[in-house]
This record gives sequence, structure tokens and C-alpha cells, in this order.
Amino acid sequence: MNYDEYARDGRILYESFAQTVAFIIEAAIADSGQDFRMQQISFRAKSDTSLLRKLTERELLEASTIEAELKDLAGCRAIFYTNQDIDRFLSARLSFENFKVDFDGSKIHHAVGTERVAEDLYFAIHYVVSLTDQRLELPEYRNFEDCVAKFNCKRSSTMRGPRPHMTFSTIAPAWNALAPSSMRPSSSV
Repeated sequence: MNYDEYARDGRILYESFAQTVAFIIEAAIADSGQDFRMQQISFRAKSDTSLLRKLTERELLEASTIEAELKDLAGCRAIFYTNQDIDRFLSARLSFENFKVDFDGSKIHHAVGTERVAEDLYFAIHYVVSLTDQRLELPEYRNFEDCVAKFNCKRSSTMRGPRPHMTFSTIAPAWNALAPSSMRPSSSV
């Protein structure tokens, strides 16, 4: 499919595929009976604007098989609270049991640096996944035969540190007790 075909029909297909990947992950987690402390799962198809920019940058605007060139037309992101939660999820092998994983296209992203502790470093795993042959035999999945998605597992960036499951109401009293008075919020708001 070329860019015009994607903009006309392909985006809808890849949005549906991304939603299917998210649904399969959620169902697999629920069926496992384990608590992986997944904060949220989201999905998307690449927007026409983003695709146009990427194709232009890579000089692929005239390509007739963009789905073979780009592996992120569909995306699904599972966000976990800590790196240990990601490790537990990956150790359960739910991704490998429910999808074909293209290991050549998959990547582990991590920042390096000696001045920061491990919990403060960016960490995400980006798998390129497609549906298994068994799923593709089912009529509801046949349209996704040639689809791949980028499935990301990453740690939440909203709260960093060793206790990211703590809420603001838990942290604020401790902050107020420890912070110098000049840094405390004013009580006369």
C-alpha cells in the first residue's frame, strides 16, 4: 500500500489492528491471574501527518509497499509502574505466547549514565509483533494477515523513584516535613 491508500483505507485497518493487539494483551493478563501492576495500555495507528513526515525523511514517499518499510503503522503501549513490573510481565512470556515476535525488528531502549540511579533511566522494550497463524485462521482476524505492530513495554514516566505507586497525598506530607520552609507551598492559597 502507498501513502494515499494508507490515508484512504489503511489507517482504519491499522487502528483496528492496534486495538486488537491491546485487547489480546489485556485478555492474556486477565487470564494469567497475575498482577503485573500495569498502569495503562494504549494503542494507535500512525497519523497521516506523522506518516507523511517519516516517509519524506526516509525518501519513501513514492514507495508502493510502506507496510514492508515501516513497522510502526500500528502501535500498542503497555505502561508499568516499575522496571521490576516489566520484568515480571516479560518473564510470564505472554507476548511470546500470543504473538509472533520479529526479533530482528525489536529493540531494547535504555539510557546510560553513571550519574543517575537505574530507576531514573529510560527503559523500554519495543517488540515488532504480528498475529499467530492460529489467530489468523479465525475469521475475525483474517484482515490482519499482513499487519505488524510495534508493541512497547515501558515504565511510567509520571513518577520516578523507588516508590512510583505512591500517590501525591502520600508524598506531600513527607515533602512538607522534610523540605526547607522556603520550598514549602504556602498555606494561604
